[in-house]
Amino acid sequence: YFDRSLSMTYHTQPSVGSLVSGVDQIVDQIQQKKAEILVFGFGNDLDTSWAVGDKLVTDGSTDMGQVIDHILASDNDGIAGSIIITDGQANLGSEISDQNLGISSKIHIIGVGDKTPLVDISIHSIDAPPVIIKGENADIDVTIASHGSINERLNVTIYSENKLVGS
Repeated sequence: YFDRSLSMTYHTQPSVGSLVSGVDQIVDQIQQKKAEILVFGFGNDLDTSWAVGDKLVTDGSTDMGQVIDHILASDNDGIAGSIIITDGQANLGSEISDQNLGISSKIHIIGVGDKTPLVDISIHSIDAPPVIIKGENADIDVTIASHGSINERLNVTIYSENKLVGS
């Protein structure tokens, strides 16, 4: 299972090209041992398009829960184990239990990226007047939600096309 979410591209090391090349090398080594292997990409959805050459890392989110659900559903099909390659930035789907999941096959996790976890931020709400007259000032209240450890001030810039309209 290879994490295809955008957060995989945000780390300083390794590069996306190195990640893709590394996954291909792992797949090749397993296939040389005549072991059956299926490669699944995950992010927004779980898919098998890696095998047909779709090696883009562009999904907007990471749903680790769907990977665990898929492993659970396949556990009685005689699989020897699973390898999950991810940066661990799960931000979609249900919370994964840290208790026994009832999976009998082994799960190996290969963690990639920086040691300091990324912080996910999102706009929680925007309160603005229903009408703003061009050229006049207006108060707009924006609430930003974050997931992760943030111990610094956050600067927000607002652009309209390529023009800075607020900060």
